[in-house]
Amino acid sequence: MEEYFVDAAVPAVIDFFQSGRKAYDVEIDDEVIRMSGAPWGLNKRVRRGRIRYVHEVKENFLRESALKISEHGPVGTYFLGCVLIPATVPEYEQIKALAMTWKAIG
Repeated sequence: MEEYFVDAAVPAVIDFFQSGRKAYDVEIDDEVIRMSGAPWGLNKRVRRGRIRYVHEVKENFLRESALKISEHGPVGTYFLGCVLIPATVPEYEQIKALAMTWKAIG
């Protein structure tokens, strides 16, 4: 009986964690980097010249490597959210360089 439980539980846990990695769209134009279809229905954006926080997060058991971009500092980003660019996006390095050039001065 125990073997059947383990055989059923392992795929369910794997499916649970993989379903949390919802696909979403990243749109970039001359003034805004926008993420639509984000978890919980939130659509986030950052504007040119207002970015205050650019941080790469490492992969772990619950999340993949990604770039956090926000108009708030580290604490504000925690509470108010950010644009999250997965490292698997083909244009990741270009987006990272663009975000660094759009960073607010001061």
